[in-house]
Amino acid sequence: MSEYQDKAFHFEAVKLHLKHDKNGHVLTLAIHPQDTPDEILRSPVGQRYMVALVAIDDREQPIVNAKEDEGAKALRFAAALCRKPLFQGWICQRYEMEVSEDHAATAMCTALGIESRAELKSDAKARQKLRNLYADYANWTGEPGYN
Repeated sequence: MSEYQDKAFHFEAVKLHLKHDKNGHVLTLAIHPQDTPDEILRSPVGQRYMVALVAIDDREQPIVNAKEDEGAKALRFAAALCRKPLFQGWICQRYEMEVSEDHAATAMCTALGIESRAELKSDAKARQKLRNLYADYANWTGEPGYN
């Protein structure tokens, strides 16, 4: 997939219309003239494209899909937690490591019994261990628990 990323066009578009025809769904998008890549304007009708769409809010931030699975949420939560200086100090002290975001991530993986935080996407046991780890941390700091 990375070979596509270097060749991708990036622009904002607004959904105008969706209909069905014999070929499938026909999605009509409006692209501001200044945002429209020239290559798209010059390509022939029938040109195939690989498409990835991300809904954004008024602040240009991605809108989280309501169906986002628990694993992806846990992964985001774990990454955000490791960026918190207070958490870094807490977990690095437990594992006798120098305090840093990288060391916090390493200590977290050790505590969860995983090689990489990415495993949280598919490992329900690791997600439960994350909840328990955060409960210990939240108890220490007085922060609200993990949902």
